[in-house]
Amino acid sequence: MTLNQLHQFGMVCVDFYFKVLPIFMLFSRCSQKRSHPVLRLAAAVPALLLYSYLLVQIPQPNSGDIYLFFLFILLFVGLFLFGRFFYDASAYTVLFNILGGYALNQILLLMLNLLRLAIPPLGALHQATVAYYSVELVWFTVTYALCDVLFLRKMTQEPTGQTDRPRLYISLGISLFLIEFNLVRNLEIERGGKIDILCILCIILFYVLILILRSGILLRMQKDRELALREQVWAEKEKSLRLTREAVETINIKYHDLRHIASRIRKGKDVLDLADSLTESLERYEQSYATGSDTLDMILTDMHLRFYQEGISFVCMADGSALGFMPSLDIISLFSNALDNAFEAVTALPREEREIRMTVKKALGALSICVENPCAARPQMVDGIPATTKSDRRFHGFGMRSIRSTVDKYGGTMDIDTENGRFKLMIMIPVPA
Repeated sequence: MTLNQLHQFGMVCVDFYFKVLPIFMLFSRCSQKRSHPVLRLAAAVPALLLYSYLLVQIPQPNSGDIYLFFLFILLFVGLFLFGRFFYDASAYTVLFNILGGYALNQILLLMLNLLRLAIPPLGALHQATVAYYSVELVWFTVTYALCDVLFLRKMTQEPTGQTDRPRLYISLGISLFLIEFNLVRNLEIERGGKIDILCILCIILFYVLILILRSGILLRMQKDRELALREQVWAEKEKSLRLTREAVETINIKYHDLRHIASRIRKGKDVLDLADSLTESLERYEQSYATGSDTLDMILTDMHLRFYQEGISFVCMADGSALGFMPSLDIISLFSNALDNAFEAVTALPREEREIRMTVKKALGALSICVENPCAARPQMVDGIPATTKSDRRFHGFGMRSIRSTVDKYGGTMDIDTENGRFKLMIMIPVPA
């Protein structure tokens, strides 16, 4: 490796991943990591260094800015491949988080440049020195930590592959333009040109625009989620009214049967067979729940008739009092979606194999929810959750995404186990003190 290639390796490749990789991972905190994340990270870091080494072996043309632009594109490709290797997320999600992380990285870098202009000792530091890199290490460590505390930890959702692609493409176009513009500006400065503070401020505004576009995508996602959740609540209410109507109709019919039984008793006829039939037909409406949460009781009572009609064995051990810190909307989001998904899975099985188990309890200061059922085939996972099998994909995979969004809202964790022909959804949510 020549001295110039070594300089490029340190100043562009290693420097790029040192600055951008941590903030990209902070932006990706909502993405599901693939299995063995520590081993994957340990394998990915040397691979990125080797990839960077191979990049600087590319012959450099006369036009330095074109070479550096092409080099930056390949560096982004390496970061994209890392994202796909480390996270169980779609290409759209990885690109979305790369653009957000790079935009914030550039804003902080340009702010550091402004500080160098304002503080002469900082501006006097030469590049590629220990002091120069020490200042950058302290700056990015502190600012990344502040950004994480102030707003990155509050990000409770990530985009899906169906979300507002035009804004993402606009953000990508702006980023590519700013990369080229920055490269040209830096080359002019190296040739003796002056650093234009107004130019730096304009570039910062463009990167802020990228973050605003990103926030707009997430805001639109939140509105879609709220709309779908409201529709789900209305559907639950309509279902409850329908079940009540069916119960009233059945009671009216059985009232007539009771009068018939009374008449036969008066006539001294055998009524055992008719009484057994009447008891069996009323059993479906006999089940009631008293978990300690009225909302959970309503959900379980509504699901009971569906389970009965489809011959599903439902075993439930629920302490609804542990849900006291949650509003009804979030309880509906968790349990209606979880039980609906389990219902759809087991109805594809023979009647003798249809079983759903659910436990809800408070343990060690956390709410523990587990819903388990057999499944006919191992589901296909997309972004860490099962892909929808429904024909209506307007809210693609909304049920599980809604569950994960609600869990993330409370700083909890959601794990899915699909081994041994069973689907197991496990949720842990810290209970507020």
